[in-house]
Amino acid sequence: MASYTEDEILAQLDAASEDFDFPDLNNGSAVSLAVRMHAFRDDQRWALIVETAVYNYRAASVMDVIHVFGNCITGPPGPGDDDGYLDRVANTEELQDAAEDGGVTDPVVVLGDHRIGVSGTFTDPEVLFHAFGDVHGHLLLASEGELRQRIPADLPRLFTVDEWHHPDLVDEGPSASPTFQMIAAALVSGDPARYAPAEAPNTHWKNWPFAGRM
Repeated sequence: MASYTEDEILAQLDAASEDFDFPDLNNGSAVSLAVRMHAFRDDQRWALIVETAVYNYRAASVMDVIHVFGNCITGPPGPGDDDGYLDRVANTEELQDAAEDGGVTDPVVVLGDHRIGVSGTFTDPEVLFHAFGDVHGHLLLASEGELRQRIPADLPRLFTVDEWHHPDLVDEGPSASPTFQMIAAALVSGDPARYAPAEAPNTHWKNWPFAGRM
């Protein structure tokens, strides 16, 4: 039997949301390119990690923002300090400038040692990175080592999902979201089948038209 409760989990997520440390897919500063969520637990410990790979125009950067929650994590809930923001694309500023300076055709996105082409002509860097994310977004997400920096190495994984129904934080906190209610139930019970969503996923960037518009 778990030593923690669903209410405790949801209360932590709500507190993080109030402190702007819960992932907001309508973030006015950045647009989402890829997401992933991981649940970990045993009877004494729980952790939930939500990744949001984003493009930030003003910062000319593509980052994977790793939001970490739980009762066994290092640092405060949320992205934490620098280790929660992982730079992913080495030539973001170059691509951004090229797209705005008359357009760029078949651009190459540089991820570490990988150079990946994007077919098409782009005059808007946001469109370019959305096109990249739709095909290669998984490459922007964390490795297992990066993912587990703030949780115990021996904490068992319960499940991982690449899409879900995310709350619009203007109208609904995490504790009111059926998604996170079910996740809390799955964490406490240890039964991944308790996460059985009925709502259609909405984590694709097309569902968040106000993102990056600030």
